[in-house]
Amino acid sequence: MLTQRKSTASNPVYMYAKFRGVCKCGRGFIAGEQIEFDPAGRHKRCVQCARKRQSTQRTQPLTGIGQVIDFDSYSGVVQRLRRIAELPRPLAPHISHEYWKLMQEVSTAPETSKSVNQFLRSNARCCASNPAERYVVTLLEDKICIHCLETQSKGDLVLMDFPSRDVHCIWCECTNL
Repeated sequence: MLTQRKSTASNPVYMYAKFRGVCKCGRGFIAGEQIEFDPAGRHKRCVQCARKRQSTQRTQPLTGIGQVIDFDSYSGVVQRLRRIAELPRPLAPHISHEYWKLMQEVSTAPETSKSVNQFLRSNARCCASNPAERYVVTLLEDKICIHCLETQSKGDLVLMDFPSRDVHCIWCECTNL
């Protein structure tokens, strides 16, 4: 019985080669080496060819086992926040409004976002005894910010000191307008 393919679109993924083989460019790869595999056409590409193909397509990076390319969708937002922070004060109302909207977007970022993590840790105004003890975390339960005394809800992105577990909301820590 013949079955129809659900999708003919190519969805290549990074994986580790199970067998040795040869890329279209002529480079050989051995079992255990990272390659790009296209299940639709059963094409195998070395990492260099995959990066070259991806840069010509200008799409989001591929995800898969052992992801090679690191993509952070919040890096543009963080760059704009840093540019606004460098502007002379007082800020124009439309720029101040843009800053607050960008901070709202950052507050919904996952804690694994490297650019957001670096931004929040570097812009924190409160001096910790040891800045290495301050982490960006997503709350698992409601906590109160030690500065503004507002309740930070479960799931909010905050700065937390360890081992004391003091919570600093990103609004009073990182907004210096």
